[in-house]
Amino acid sequence: MPISWNEIRANAIAFSKEWMGETREKAEAKSFWDEFFGVFGLRRRHVAAFEAPVKDLSGNWGYIDLFWRGTLIVEHKSRGKDLSKANVQAMEYIRGLVDSGRGDEVPRYVIVSDFEKIALHDLADAPDLLLTKRTKPISPAPEILYGSMMIDKARSAGEDEGLVITEVERTSLLAESPGLKGHIRKLLGGEEFINGSYRWCLWLVDAPPELLRESPRLRARLEKVRKFRLGSGRDQTRNLAATPALFGEIRQPTSRYLLIPKVSSETRRYIPIGFIAPAIIASGSALIVPNATLYDFGVISSAMHNAWMRYVGGRLESRYQYSNQIVYNNFVWPKNPTAHQKAAVEKAAEAVLAARKQFPNTSLADLYDPVTTPRALSKAHAKLDRAVDRCYRPHPFDRDRLRVEFLFGLFEKASAPLVARTEGGKGRNETRAVRSRRGGVSRAGRRGRRGSPRG
Repeated sequence: MPISWNEIRANAIAFSKEWMGETREKAEAKSFWDEFFGVFGLRRRHVAAFEAPVKDLSGNWGYIDLFWRGTLIVEHKSRGKDLSKANVQAMEYIRGLVDSGRGDEVPRYVIVSDFEKIALHDLADAPDLLLTKRTKPISPAPEILYGSMMIDKARSAGEDEGLVITEVERTSLLAESPGLKGHIRKLLGGEEFINGSYRWCLWLVDAPPELLRESPRLRARLEKVRKFRLGSGRDQTRNLAATPALFGEIRQPTSRYLLIPKVSSETRRYIPIGFIAPAIIASGSALIVPNATLYDFGVISSAMHNAWMRYVGGRLESRYQYSNQIVYNNFVWPKNPTAHQKAAVEKAAEAVLAARKQFPNTSLADLYDPVTTPRALSKAHAKLDRAVDRCYRPHPFDRDRLRVEFLFGLFEKASAPLVARTEGGKGRNETRAVRSRRGGVSRAGRRGRRGSPRG
């Protein structure tokens, strides 16, 4: 039997007094929520379960702190913890429910709490937007591509196979055929770029046939590549057997390019990116922006872009997963920035690069670790953030939530004509339902008024 509002008010006052000063999430969270439900005359165990399992975007199992199917998800943290992370986690679980065919269990409400604060988000009040996997940017922006893919050996194969080689193998190959020196290139993926390392690869795009025949070691390695491709169940891969000396997918720029790691730690405020010389090969674990300018570097490195990435991007385990078609191509760039605004961004971007150069022996992993970030780099990024913010509006944003809300407003305007053309029909593109609201921005996979959730 429902209880009166007077009873709820009295219960709430008693509840707040009882839990004032509590900090221990693991020790007391379950009791906290049992009593929270009691405020409204509900017995928690009759409607909601703790540690409810759901698969995340990478296919691994995660556990919702408290789940009332179709009604509520709760994510709880210790006192003083960042509740925005709890909110992001809740939205990841919602997307996981949809992606695993449990769309009917998606809740209307999300609560995040740290004992001291309880934040309630009503997803039904939010307008539905669709993030579509776009093959081209929604704004006038430089094209983004994956790095080159080897497609050269099985995952279980050893170091004696494939087009990626060790330092020892490089030495042996050059001893047999010194002419290969210019065809053994440094290879960078996202992990190598962030950690200041590299691998070696065989880049034989312009190698003459007589050079390929010169080294028995090289011929044996290329023969293994050929056999691997011939044994594939995919026609496209079998066709690649005709050119075993080449990467399966070649997208290497001929001029300086911008490298963006596909995966980056969730502890970093910014995904580290940087300019790379064309002689260094970018692998498929990185994204590249050929012919990128200093202004492009500035916008992509900004808090504006990184806030967008955190809200719409995927996750690999807990790490951020950057994508070209969802994150980059749906990002709304500043519209018609003035020459003065662009110059300010370029100057601030140069300052970020200069701050990095002060520490030539330090990896980007250490430079962008929130515990070890140098003050000079932190200050340079703060100036860059303000410069990019002012390309969107006259005064800077004071927090990321406002940045994301603003971007969703721009996205809604930019995508409205596209949505209108596809309403009522089934599109071929993958879509991701996004809910934005005045009190914050969240991502949800609920079936909305404008289409279907991510499939």
